[in-house]
Amino acid sequence: MRYTKGYDSVAELVEAATAARQHDPDDGCFHSPHWVGRSFATWEDVVAAANGTWDEGVRQVESMVEELRGIELPAPVSRRRRAVWADEGDEFNHDRFRSGQECWRAMRRQTYRAPQHVTIIAQVGGVATVPAAAFLWRGAAAIALADLLEQAGYRVTVYAANRAEKVGGRHERLRWVRIKDGADPVNLAGMVSAMAPWFYRSVFFQEHASQRGIGRVGQSVGGTRPLTDADVAAIEPGAILIQDVRDRRSAVAKVREVIEALSQ
Repeated sequence: MRYTKGYDSVAELVEAATAARQHDPDDGCFHSPHWVGRSFATWEDVVAAANGTWDEGVRQVESMVEELRGIELPAPVSRRRRAVWADEGDEFNHDRFRSGQECWRAMRRQTYRAPQHVTIIAQVGGVATVPAAAFLWRGAAAIALADLLEQAGYRVTVYAANRAEKVGGRHERLRWVRIKDGADPVNLAGMVSAMAPWFYRSVFFQEHASQRGIGRVGQSVGGTRPLTDADVAAIEPGAILIQDVRDRRSAVAKVREVIEALSQ
């Protein structure tokens, strides 16, 4: 059975995870600092961290953004049809004719600088055997890319997402949360926390307890699976997908790859 659910904000996801604790109040899913990637004593500590700043993660992402700062980005342009006045066209204007101006209104395609919207989806999950630090870089790539694109004039929406499957495929889950809307500026600190491995292995995991039949929340809630084209379409068709990134080097390479594709 497939369970698909999205959240419009980090606050909404944290609220759902907190409510889910009535189904599974055991703190065991975040009591292992090495596995989670950060030390928490209580669920209240998790909530405070989700709403706070993770200094270590911010430093790493800021350093990566700085490394990429010199990349030349394509300016966002539009080729929309716009109304123009010409010597011939579809609609005649008598007032302009009497004043000696071009009097025919026509629709023509014009290239002009205009904000374009880009959506980025980062697969933030990882199987239990993957160290937390190894999948920080998917989120880092998405954040760095969003920052660079917005500096160039794009509007960027960013999602953190995960697809997991219980052993035997009995319970498949696709979860996502919007961590930045296209109308919002880049809040690097807030985005880093929402993309952090400890956020996934605490907040995302606890939210799973709201699903009947999932069993106790812990390291065995299900194996992470790659996001598919259908998963991306369920979140936002045409979005840029960030996955298969395991370290800083591959994160930087992924950002460059996406920018090169946008430049064509």
